[in-house]
Amino acid sequence: MERFRRVILGGGMVAGYALKEMVKLGVEPGDVCVVSMDEDLPYVRPSRRRANSTSILR
Repeated sequence: MERFRRVILGGGMVAGYALKEMVKLGVEPGDVCVVSMDEDLPYVRPSRRRANSTSILR
């Protein structure tokens, strides 16, 4: 059984931001596990008010 130091439950937009911040803080890629039923990676859904926005997590 693989063990992780950190686990994020849920794979939505907030999980993506949490992972992004963890990377900034120096967390290694193998230290985090995201548990989610989502099939896609986290991404930002553009606001309806900003129809021209193409923002994604990078």
